[in-house]
Amino acid sequence: MTPPGGENGARGSLLLAMLREGHQNLVLTPDELRRLSMWIDCNATFYGDYVPERRRLQLAGEPIPMPDIQ
Repeated sequence: MTPPGGENGARGSLLLAMLREGHQNLVLTPDELRRLSMWIDCNATFYGDYVPERRRLQLAGEPIPMPDIQ
């Protein structure tokens, strides 16, 4: 569950902030922004891995290996 307050989830998303500002002249409709917001708030994972150690590596900007099962 996304905690309330706006720091996490769509309200605190740097991606949505960038898209709202018109990143590379991109213009999204309100419906498209709403869909992205719902995707983020439904706990779309930023990380490419569910293993805590590899998530820490990715957060630190380190590469992580490809998953064993794809």
